[in-house]
Amino acid sequence: MQPPNLAKLFEWGMLVLLLLFLVCILHFTPGINPYSAGAAFALLACYHLFTTYYQRGKLFLSNATSIAHLSISLLLCTLVVWATTTPYEESAFWAIFLLPIMAAATRMALGGTLVVTICATLFYFLLIPMGNFPEKQLLEDLPEFITPALVFLLVALIVQFLSKEMRTQLKKHMDLNASLLETQKSLTLSMKQLTETREELLRQQHLATLGEMAAGVAHEIRNPLGIVASSAQLLEDKINTKDTEAEELLLIIREETRRLNGLLNDFLAFGRKTPPNLQACDIEKVVRTCIDRFKSITEPKNIHIEVACNMEQHILHIDPELIEQALLNLVLNGIEASSSGETIRVICTTKGREILIDIKDNGAGIPEEIRDKIFTPFFTTKAKGSGLGLANAFKCIQAHNGNIDIIDTPGPGTCVRVHLPLEN
Repeated sequence: MQPPNLAKLFEWGMLVLLLLFLVCILHFTPGINPYSAGAAFALLACYHLFTTYYQRGKLFLSNATSIAHLSISLLLCTLVVWATTTPYEESAFWAIFLLPIMAAATRMALGGTLVVTICATLFYFLLIPMGNFPEKQLLEDLPEFITPALVFLLVALIVQFLSKEMRTQLKKHMDLNASLLETQKSLTLSMKQLTETREELLRQQHLATLGEMAAGVAHEIRNPLGIVASSAQLLEDKINTKDTEAEELLLIIREETRRLNGLLNDFLAFGRKTPPNLQACDIEKVVRTCIDRFKSITEPKNIHIEVACNMEQHILHIDPELIEQALLNLVLNGIEASSSGETIRVICTTKGREILIDIKDNGAGIPEEIRDKIFTPFFTTKAKGSGLGLANAFKCIQAHNGNIDIIDTPGPGTCVRVHLPLEN
């Protein structure tokens, strides 16, 4: 069962009280014009309904709207008191002035509440037909005239005090809720970081296990592979040079053993623990030097590499050889995805406390479903790939407390971004 809405109950209660007030006006106040009194009450009731249901929350947004609302309310209450005042008797419904007084006390500071209270009191005294009272009777009725003014002031101060206390408590609760929300966000962030750290530790453990396995397998295969390569060389020296079929078979053996040797080197590089030999280097100079060395790979394929470093000089403590190895693997990946005549762009920028190195090609791109796997060891989409090129690049960058990810860019191609912290 839902709790009752106190605001709605208050609104309906005020409406019921206004209706009872109208009945009292028409039934228990002889000598007044019921039409003028009814009209005055109707205006007050309509304005109350309008402000309650159509202007909720807008009346006290600014000083101008607050003053306008309270002024209209005071004038309408004054109209009701005037309509119920007879030539020889003051209005018995002076309590109607409590409506604007309580509205001011609940929403405004003490100064504004006192101004509204004083205005209501003045309007009340101005409407008393004192000129028609004998002097003796006026003196006798003076305490009765002062009573409403005291009631106005007392109600204003009490409601103002209670409202201020409620606003103070509400602010405390809001501050507490904000603090709890901030704490919840901090805990959520901490849990996320702990989860990421745990996943990273598991990944590191997995990579270490794979590296040890790859190194062991590579060592076991390298010796038989060397024997096969040597035997093929000896066999080539002994066979008849006119036997073209044998020459083709020996050529296949030499090429495949060379490819297997390259794969073994990748396995050994991946399995080898290589702590970075940190040196103070200008990162832009290191990147440009590496790219210049790669031209011997790109020029035969008619692929160009452009370097743009839009940043100030930054000296980082890095291992130039590991950075070059990582960039080589990333550029080779871009070369394999590019066609003749295309350009690979290498862009260096700074963002916050990081150096960003973007390697952008114009190839077919990397499907969304495999982006999380491309840096995983032995994962490859190439027919003759080892799946260790990008994994080794990731390992080299991670040794510098950096990271590599794929960036979404407009147009075709892939943008691989290297993150290097300015402070290791």
